[in-house]
Amino acid sequence: MNQNDIGALLKLITDKMRASADAELKEKGLTFSQSNVLNYLYDRGEEVGQKEIENFLGVSHPAVAGIVSRLEKNGFIYTYHDPNDKRNKIIGMSEKAKAISVEMQNDIVSREQSLVYSLSDKETEELRRMLISVYEHLDKYEAE
Repeated sequence: MNQNDIGALLKLITDKMRASADAELKEKGLTFSQSNVLNYLYDRGEEVGQKEIENFLGVSHPAVAGIVSRLEKNGFIYTYHDPNDKRNKIIGMSEKAKAISVEMQNDIVSREQSLVYSLSDKETEELRRMLISVYEHLDKYEAE
């Protein structure tokens, strides 16, 4: 694979952005997976069931249980059993997590701005449109 192939370039960009995000998250005492959970909770603005998080992340119950357990241990979330289904935990954000989530949202905006820094507004919108198109049609191409 050539480093200038589209797939290779996307991987290199993703790796660089992930490394930057990981460094910022480490300072906050979080992992990338934990930040995804907090971002999901922040975007929802309410308590959610653990099963919703499993579906959102697309990972197994034990994986999410571990993430949730560490977040709770470190004071980022609180949990309680769903009164309607004792097998499900309800998860909410602590004040600590809400404050960090605002910082994380700002970090995301900043990383996105650095990603398109060399592009005009028109080029940025064209890139967004093309990436959405590629993403939406990827499964259709693989199925053929």
